[in-house]
Amino acid sequence: MTADAPSVAPEPPSVTIVAAVVSSATHAIAAELRRDSLRVEVGNADVLRAPPIPCVYVFWFDAALGVVLADRIVEWAGGSDLRAGLIGVISDGGTADREALLAAGFDDVVAGPLGAREPSARVRAVHRRMHWNGARAA
Repeated sequence: MTADAPSVAPEPPSVTIVAAVVSSATHAIAAELRRDSLRVEVGNADVLRAPPIPCVYVFWFDAALGVVLADRIVEWAGGSDLRAGLIGVISDGGTADREALLAAGFDDVVAGPLGAREPSARVRAVHRRMHWNGARAA
């Protein structure tokens, strides 16, 4: 394996969409991700009661809730030997909200409406980073 080679990630990315309120819109996003061959679960904040699993978590919330919970979510995600990816989707957010979640430790943040293919592309990008070995000392 070369110094910058990715580690093996044999299975398609697993995604857990976490929403304050699970709605038909949440299930529509899950269906779109499944069409792109991703393994998808849908849940609510109860996921924070159990240790994280090594998947990509997409936290879908309004700006006020996202900023308040960001540090707690990042701390929770770091409480496992295997790293979980974190994407924040803030439907009513702006630049300051994105910056707050990124500063807390989220891997990616989106504010505003998403294109149909965008969630899948973002999940795959975070999944690649989760499985990247990075440069090693020679």
